[in-house]
Amino acid sequence: MKEKIRTFLKDNGYKLQTGYDRGDYETFIQDRANYAISIEEKEIIMCDSEGNTMLLPLNIYALIGFLIQKSEIGVGYNDTVFFKTIE
Repeated sequence: MKEKIRTFLKDNGYKLQTGYDRGDYETFIQDRANYAISIEEKEIIMCDSEGNTMLLPLNIYALIGFLIQKSEIGVGYNDTVFFKTIE
């Protein structure tokens, strides 16, 4: 599941934040996004610029729903993850 989430985020313009050791999780950011997205072992942590956080289960559908609800992505998001799964 983590690999599908990584691919989805990269396909939709998010970049892996680099520069220092992040421990057991990865954080993705996007220039125009309001949230940083951290992928951990069992959950996804969304954090905005004010420090507010939202915990999501490690589930791509929960992530997509959250991003659409918060207008971070449109309903026409890049869904190559799902087409790769079907092939």
